[in-house]
Amino acid sequence: MLCCECAHGIRLADMALYWQRSSCTPKGERTMEWISINERLPEDNTPVVLFTPHDFFGDLHSCIGNSESIRNCTIAFGRKKAPIFTHWMPLPAAPPVTTHHCGK
Repeated sequence: MLCCECAHGIRLADMALYWQRSSCTPKGERTMEWISINERLPEDNTPVVLFTPHDFFGDLHSCIGNSESIRNCTIAFGRKKAPIFTHWMPLPAAPPVTTHHCGK
């Protein structure tokens, strides 16, 4: 799974910045921060926000992916390959589900 823009045109780079800025509780109990892939990888099949310093996505440098995206998306530097993505961040918890009625 690798997606850089949702169906509504919301840039995931902007969403990641919003999540990072808004993920701290008033008491400062939790802050989401970028985690280096050299430090650790996300759990398999767990969607995360991925960051690349490279300009593969136009002006987007973040997208949704998982540990497989990190392992499989590489860039060649001569004979060596390096991961495209350098950092990742967990997705925030989903908002509470509310019932919506069409037309109301």
